[in-house]
Amino acid sequence: MVNGLVSGVLRGRSIRTTLLMTAGFALAAAAAIGTVGIVQINRIAAGTEAVYDQSLKPLHTIDDIHQLVWHQRWSSLSNLTAADPAKAADYAKETTALRAEVTEKIAAYNSLAVTGPERDAMRTFEASWKNYLALSKESAGIKESGRLVEWQDFRTTKLNPATNQAVKDLEAAKQLALTHAQQAAEDVKAASAGARLYTGVFLVLGVLLAGAFALGVAHSLARRMRELRDRLTAVAEGDLTERPADTSQTEIGEMSRALHQATTKMRATVSTLAATSAGLSARSEDLAGASRDLTATVEHTSSRVASIDTAAGSVTAGVHAVAGGAEEMGASIGEISANATQAAEVATQAVGVAADAESLMVKLGNSSAEIDSVVKVITAIAAQTNLLALNATIEAARAGESGRGFAVVAGEVKDLAQETAKATEEIGRRIEAIQQDARTAVHSISGISQVIARISDYQNTIASAVEQQSATTGTMSGDLNRAAMGTSQISAEISEVVAATGSARDAATATRDAAVDLADISRELRKAVETFRV
Repeated sequence: MVNGLVSGVLRGRSIRTTLLMTAGFALAAAAAIGTVGIVQINRIAAGTEAVYDQSLKPLHTIDDIHQLVWHQRWSSLSNLTAADPAKAADYAKETTALRAEVTEKIAAYNSLAVTGPERDAMRTFEASWKNYLALSKESAGIKESGRLVEWQDFRTTKLNPATNQAVKDLEAAKQLALTHAQQAAEDVKAASAGARLYTGVFLVLGVLLAGAFALGVAHSLARRMRELRDRLTAVAEGDLTERPADTSQTEIGEMSRALHQATTKMRATVSTLAATSAGLSARSEDLAGASRDLTATVEHTSSRVASIDTAAGSVTAGVHAVAGGAEEMGASIGEISANATQAAEVATQAVGVAADAESLMVKLGNSSAEIDSVVKVITAIAAQTNLLALNATIEAARAGESGRGFAVVAGEVKDLAQETAKATEEIGRRIEAIQQDARTAVHSISGISQVIARISDYQNTIASAVEQQSATTGTMSGDLNRAAMGTSQISAEISEVVAATGSARDAATATRDAAVDLADISRELRKAVETFRV
């Protein structure tokens, strides 16, 4: 009940206001307790002062009067019984002074704040005292006249009873004063007990109320902090679906709303990362497929180029053989005719091989162009991956401590994308070199075809007119030597093409490995994203 009342009072108030209200309530309770204590202390002080003024001072005055009465009685008796006149005179002066002091004390008593019965008792004593003084004066006269027997009788029958009556009346006044003092002391004691009771009651009430208020404040703050802690725990465990439980305008409400905004942005970031990881996985699979196709194409091209290299070697060997036959043509026309026929056949074969080589080199150029297209696709994918990784890094930095793991993964993805881009640039440069070499090879093979065509013409001429070979042997020999040099150059260039295709195969393998690594990273990123519930 108290917690509900305090929660209602503190609803919508800031922590500073709540703490100030708690301190104010405690101070108000302390002020109330202090006020009650001061009031009660003042009452006790007033009662104590009244006891002193109305009881103790009258008692002291009565005691003084009592001592003075007995002192003057002794002094008066000494005066009457003194043998030395000088001493008698001194006792007489002392007696007169003491009696005057008694009169002053009676006046002082009457000026005090005493009760009516006490004042009446003092008046009775005062009358007895005046009667005693009159009788004492009369007794002194009798003594001075020398009537000692009469004086002794007067003292026994009148003066002593008067003295005793005065003392008795003074004792009665003292008893009244003592009774009044005791009653006043009891009143002060009762007031002190009441003050302790009032102070204790107010102290207990103040402590209970302040404690209840403080307990209500602590319960209210603890409840809201527990709710915020539970939401933070849920977020730490990956639950981003929590909604703010405290929508008040207090500091805790602002913290709850700030947490909701953070989880909303994290939820959007995680959703984006999920979609990005899915797209990255698909692109990595496409890149892996393209790299596999590129590897197969390069291997096929390599095998064809090897065939061309073999054919070129055959052409070179054939040309050298024709050249040797041309040199031996002078020895035997028959051998020249046979060699010419063989050279024509070889030339025809060389034309076919050169045509095949030219066709293969054209296909190599086309394959290189296709590889270049795939490399451009890989470059675009790497650029997009780098951009997505950069966005993920920015979002992870905004998420703070919770996004540090995403930042690490995104950084690795970005580094891999940059390495992929560098690899594809290297592949592009090598493909350009392959294409340039292929164009050179096509041009060279075209020259070989032309040379072989001319050789074929020459061999036909030799076959139709063997007699003319003697005159043209030198020219043909020179042409065959040049053809041998051309075929050697073609063979060297084809070897370079073989080396370039090997490099292209290595680059395609590196691209395929990069695609596999990219797929693994996308799977790890997807696993990390799946730990969150959005």
